[in-house]
Amino acid sequence: MYEPYCYGEPPRKLSRGLPIGITLLAIVVIGAYLFVSSALSNDPHQTSAIVLPPTRPNVKIALSFSEGATMRLMHLGRARLGMALPRYRPQLRQAREPCLLDLFEAYALAATTLDDLMQEYPARVELISEYRQVCSDLQAEVVVLLTLTDERLFS
Repeated sequence: MYEPYCYGEPPRKLSRGLPIGITLLAIVVIGAYLFVSSALSNDPHQTSAIVLPPTRPNVKIALSFSEGATMRLMHLGRARLGMALPRYRPQLRQAREPCLLDLFEAYALAATTLDDLMQEYPARVELISEYRQVCSDLQAEVVVLLTLTDERLFS
């Protein structure tokens, strides 16, 4: 029968099947690549893996000279030094000297970078040992400043 109010074809809607199909195809292609590459390798114990690029640091550090970023770094460095040097926690909490505050910021950057390097795969052993040395040098410098200064440092 003929309908009196026929307006033509219904409007077309975009299909969601195409993006899902492309995603599934990509997963199948990557799986096939890993399977074939492991089957064709000369070493039977060698496995194939996809290595993702290193992630950005967990701590969002703005390297601008804004006061807010500097304060966050200073507090982060003070807290991390307090964890690394529990004997000096009271002095670290009271420290207000600009040279110590600069060391807190430097320690925050070095320790955060060290954490990020330790999470990378493959590990960059030389760089990790270098940053460990930087962190221990900064810790030693903070300890020297805390032990050699007098009461005017903590005003």
